[in-house]
Amino acid sequence: MNPRTLVIPLDGSPVADAVLPYAEVFARTTGAMLHLVAVVESTPGETFGLELETTRRQLLLAHLTVTADRLIAAGFSVATSLLTGYAADEIVAVADEDPGAMIVMATHARAGLDRWFLGSVADKVMRTATRPTLLIHPTDTASLDRAEPAFRRVMVPLDGSALAEAALPVAAELAATLGTAVTLVRAEPWISPVVMGEPYAVDTTRVNQDVAEAARMYLETARGQLAAGLPVEIEVVRGPAGVALADVARDEQIDLIVMTTHGRGGVRRFVLGSTADRLVRSGVPVLLLRPAPDAGESETAEQPPVEQRAPHCAACGRLILLAVTGDERCPRCRVHLHACVNCVFWDTTGCVLQRPEQHDQAWPGRACPRFIFRETPPRPRLPAQTEAPA
Repeated sequence: MNPRTLVIPLDGSPVADAVLPYAEVFARTTGAMLHLVAVVESTPGETFGLELETTRRQLLLAHLTVTADRLIAAGFSVATSLLTGYAADEIVAVADEDPGAMIVMATHARAGLDRWFLGSVADKVMRTATRPTLLIHPTDTASLDRAEPAFRRVMVPLDGSALAEAALPVAAELAATLGTAVTLVRAEPWISPVVMGEPYAVDTTRVNQDVAEAARMYLETARGQLAAGLPVEIEVVRGPAGVALADVARDEQIDLIVMTTHGRGGVRRFVLGSTADRLVRSGVPVLLLRPAPDAGESETAEQPPVEQRAPHCAACGRLILLAVTGDERCPRCRVHLHACVNCVFWDTTGCVLQRPEQHDQAWPGRACPRFIFRETPPRPRLPAQTEAPA
């Protein structure tokens, strides 16, 4: 996998900046452009809210300028975007507009503007992004320095499914590009003693040996899918998958975990497996991949797949992740979302429940109590507003 663009969310904090050394390594080895993204979130209130938003914009623009200048001086190709809206939505939208994009971001922080990475933004991005997402979890102050990270071992967790094996070619390509070894790991639970009456005591020692041997044979088969010259190790660990895999990653000094995760669209996009969830929080960088839908889920011209149907703004096609009630506006084009064109009862010419004139008389403006935000296929998005450093 050679990404064309690395989308890097920044909020002005050292923790967000801690991902830059990782992005630089990937950009240097793949030739990718660094796209620095900062988002100014609207603040409720009249004068105070406007002043605070203006201050944030100035601080973020200054930070983008300084960071971009340093990276350009180091020989990288850099673009910057200073956007307004909901941070997670804008980050995902920027990445979605570039088929060759990969998101590189931190997953937690401590205080102040670092609130971005306490979980709300990073958590939503990793659960909704359709592009590969590299998540860096700084665990101590040592991880916040400018030292270039060393990639020596890449780990691929496998569970016997085609979904997990979809990470193999990506991991192999990354390992070849970065010059690292690959470790294939499978976690199997221990079989506890079970007694079904005195004559039927199960020999769990033998069962556990058979399970481990079958797991090793599976990993050997998986190793055969990789290039012959690539250094590959296999390892079977025992215990709950999330815990066992996280222990391997920490104890054996794994530098990068490459794995696939479930979720494609609608509500299912918010589902992240417990194993992936634990590994993301283990402190080891994790590259999450979302494989393409199976052939049986391919699109048709007449009916987009269910996975692609989700609430979108009728004006600009923006994916809407918030619950639409009251006076919410689209984070991109700022039009009111609580409008007839976004309602399930609108049939392109009028409300199916009322004639247009009766509807307007009964519920002027956006006050219709029967409003239900409809799910629609995504439309081409408007280009994101971009501001280059002065």
